[in-house]
Amino acid sequence: MWLFETTSVIMMITLTSPGDCERDWMVTFNDTDPCALKGSSVVFGCSYDYPSGQTVTNTFWKFKTQKEDTNFFEAQQYRERVEYLGNEKHNCTLRMNNLISSDANSYLFRFKTVNNAWSSKTSVSLTLTGNFDTRSKAHSHDSTKHFQRSLLLTQGGITVRHRTNMEPSTHHSCFLMFCIPQGTPWYQSVSLSHC
Repeated sequence: MWLFETTSVIMMITLTSPGDCERDWMVTFNDTDPCALKGSSVVFGCSYDYPSGQTVTNTFWKFKTQKEDTNFFEAQQYRERVEYLGNEKHNCTLRMNNLISSDANSYLFRFKTVNNAWSSKTSVSLTLTGNFDTRSKAHSHDSTKHFQRSLLLTQGGITVRHRTNMEPSTHHSCFLMFCIPQGTPWYQSVSLSHC
């Protein structure tokens, strides 16, 4: 009888234990090897998770080699060009605009809670190539003017196709860019888009 009661109690504890539903510490990047054109923009899609009961107190985007817990984009040369789109919940997305050569770097995301901290196990390694094409041509469609920019660039074994559509009335830019290792079919390329 005593053995039966002990087994029942253990089973009940196992069934009500929250351990199976517990979230792990993690950082996930949408793309760890993005490529972009100098002068264009790139978005590092990023999410993070942590066990329930934790409260996030700080978030940091750092260079991979950076020791201190500060956001790299607080430095003067990044303030006007880099925007943290994330929050202290689960989003750690970062946008970098007007890319320059020195932006080609490896970046980590780190967050702190009241009693713990976690850094991404992998980094985002940004590669830059070519220059953003500023030539444009106008064409008419349903009495609305649209501007279209196109670029096909091969540099360092990478072919970059870039296309931008803009409506002057809304000043809204939308582009789709492909970074394709030379000889790779276009449908296997990495695509970056911004609308």
